[in-house]
Amino acid sequence: FLSSFKLADQTVPFYCSLMKLTRDKRRHLCAANSDINIDAQHVASFDLSVYRTLVKYPSEAILMIDVTLNQYFRDHLASDADDEIRFIARIYNLKDMTAMRSLGPADVDTLVSIKGMVTRVSKIIPEMKVAYFRCMDCFASVNVRPHKGRITEPHRCTNCKQPFTYMLQHNLSEFENKQIIKLQEAPEAVPEGETPSSITMTVFDNLVDFVLPGDRVVVTGIFKAAGVRTKSTSRVMKSVFKTYLDAIHVSKVERNKIMTSELVSGGTNEYQSAFEEGQPREDEEDSAVTEADE
Repeated sequence: FLSSFKLADQTVPFYCSLMKLTRDKRRHLCAANSDINIDAQHVASFDLSVYRTLVKYPSEAILMIDVTLNQYFRDHLASDADDEIRFIARIYNLKDMTAMRSLGPADVDTLVSIKGMVTRVSKIIPEMKVAYFRCMDCFASVNVRPHKGRITEPHRCTNCKQPFTYMLQHNLSEFENKQIIKLQEAPEAVPEGETPSSITMTVFDNLVDFVLPGDRVVVTGIFKAAGVRTKSTSRVMKSVFKTYLDAIHVSKVERNKIMTSELVSGGTNEYQSAFEEGQPREDEEDSAVTEADE
């Protein structure tokens, strides 16, 4: 797919040229952006079975795409100066758009695309990406990556074989930026008499601080379910899980953040219209005529 997919008006592979463009941006502008936006419609037109696998098993498929992207870049496009470049696949433009209120248990751990409006954005949260453990007896070190949000501490040192001698070194560990965003249905998408549905989504790396409250967005991500403990000190889990969206790609669909009354109620607000068009309001015109007569 990377080496053979071409658009109708191009003679070179599309995603190869996209990786070259991103590489040149990193070289000349010192840009930190290494995201590669992959159109899901391109994948579907190339191989429909690959697209279905991507939608049904996104966690495994996107990981394989990331590995393939970086391996292809190292083998065909990279030079000695490009050792630090690491590409991240951002899948977007799915064939089907899912309504926020229709998300259910059948959509858990699948790739979905939803529309909504951002209502709340959290502060930037540092999340551990690589945990650095050091043995307190022989000072040997080991790196551990988290699995499903949990870090497993090594029980025995690989060098001196002593048990429970590792200690986590926070200043030598690696962290990544994380942000929690609350997304709500757009007013025009809410059925009459219903309350708007909302969902929490998490974003990482380059998607942090990309949106602000009031922005209308299209989000492509993995719909996930997480267990909730009955108490913070207990390991007993509730039977009802909490759902959230692990965002893969976010795109803005409207720049204007202020909802006018015309969009909400279908009417026209004369004060808003006069402000936008730079025209005087009706009461201002009457006062101006009165002053001229006097």
